[in-house]
Amino acid sequence: GLAREIWGDDPDGSERLYGSGHIYGNASLEKVFKLMDIPPDVACSDPGILWTHRRTGEADIYFLSNQHPKAADVKVSFRVKEKIPELWYPDDGHMVKATDFTMGDQRVDVDLEFPAHGSLFVVFRDDPDESIRDAAQLKEVETTALKGPWQVRFPPDWDAPEHVVFDSLISWTDHPDEGVRYFSGTAVYTNNFTLREDEVTPERKLTLNLGKVEAFAEITLNGHEMGILWKPPYALDISSVVKPGNNELQVKITNTWWNRLVGDAKYPNGFPGSSYHKPRTFTTHKAWKAKDALLPAGLLGPVKVQVFDKMKKK
Repeated sequence: GLAREIWGDDPDGSERLYGSGHIYGNASLEKVFKLMDIPPDVACSDPGILWTHRRTGEADIYFLSNQHPKAADVKVSFRVKEKIPELWYPDDGHMVKATDFTMGDQRVDVDLEFPAHGSLFVVFRDDPDESIRDAAQLKEVETTALKGPWQVRFPPDWDAPEHVVFDSLISWTDHPDEGVRYFSGTAVYTNNFTLREDEVTPERKLTLNLGKVEAFAEITLNGHEMGILWKPPYALDISSVVKPGNNELQVKITNTWWNRLVGDAKYPNGFPGSSYHKPRTFTTHKAWKAKDALLPAGLLGPVKVQVFDKMKKK
């Protein structure tokens, strides 16, 4: 019948002519495009970088996402001709012109850096926006590690000591006190660090990097609220508020409810030494047991201040 006339009897679905067109049976789109000599829209050697593409009236917009739980530095090739790539960051909305890219025959290759599970837009406009600056080129020249002791304050009347000293950064779940071990909520870390005058100059950028955080961090430096970090990398620019000499750092860390829910299941009549003799949490559905594993919590670090030289554009 008509189906056999169109598709034929070849179980491998090889290419066949039909009228003025071509019929491809079981071949994948990738194979079909290769047979038709159509180059890929996006080429990347890392299968963990996923992407999608849409075209507006004046721009090609690519969204790329790193599916790995670790950072990835990759070269991505786009089927775009002689256009300058712009990098748009969805977490804070800032946009820069890419500096590490090459233009080839009908393609633009861009070197991209992704944080763990990070994403960004790569945009090619027909008419570039001249107000968008080039991406800063930085060279790390120095690192100051923030050591202990860390002063840590927990909220009162929540079964954890109100003040604990951490000689080194550990997960709350590794602390010997049961109230700290099963704590869920917000704890406040404080510490100081010192910088030299030659480290704090207009020609340099300084970044505070918290290392590993479980799960959210709100940072105050020298009395200035710096914002909330909720994803890797847990780092931010502190150039505008840091100063030579002593600097006072406060980091509020908030974890999830899981550990306290497990703790209340373990101590339904109250934590050891507590004046509160019933669970502090309540849910309509219980999906955990007293012996369930706890989730890492707290500021885990390593915490460091990174000093970068701002490289001049060649």
